[in-house]
Amino acid sequence: MTKKIRLTKQEALEKTRAMCARREYSTAEIERKLQGWGLDGKEVKEVIDRLQKDGFLDDFRFARAFVRDRVRFNKWGKLKIRHALRMKGVNNEVIEPSLDEIDDDEYLQMMRVELQKKKRTVKGNPLAVRAGLQRFAFSRGFEPELVNRLIDGMSHGDPFEMG
Repeated sequence: MTKKIRLTKQEALEKTRAMCARREYSTAEIERKLQGWGLDGKEVKEVIDRLQKDGFLDDFRFARAFVRDRVRFNKWGKLKIRHALRMKGVNNEVIEPSLDEIDDDEYLQMMRVELQKKKRTVKGNPLAVRAGLQRFAFSRGFEPELVNRLIDGMSHGDPFEMG
């Protein structure tokens, strides 16, 4: 049986400062950490306020970094990113402007490249290939209407034109 860690407000502040200096966290993630360390509601609010005042915690900065990384490295679509941010406790007023910062041309190009790579591995008749590409794209969180337009463009012989 593991013993639950109980930190003072000052210890928790120092520990969360160190955490936030290494990488970005959402406010909700830090709140859960602080509660897990035994801080009461008032202490949690005080630590969060101090972290925000000192620039260690910023949900907009967190969301922008999260969106940028998930598009660039994980090749995720907007739907999957939106869902992941909600799961991290980020609200829509922060999520939507962060998603709006995605360059549309780069996003579409990334989708095309990912679909073209996947198309090389999908076998079967044209309907089976289409279904496989759709399942792949939807699992990555790409928007259905964009996926279908790109697949239509690919099936008409031009993978860079949207049908």
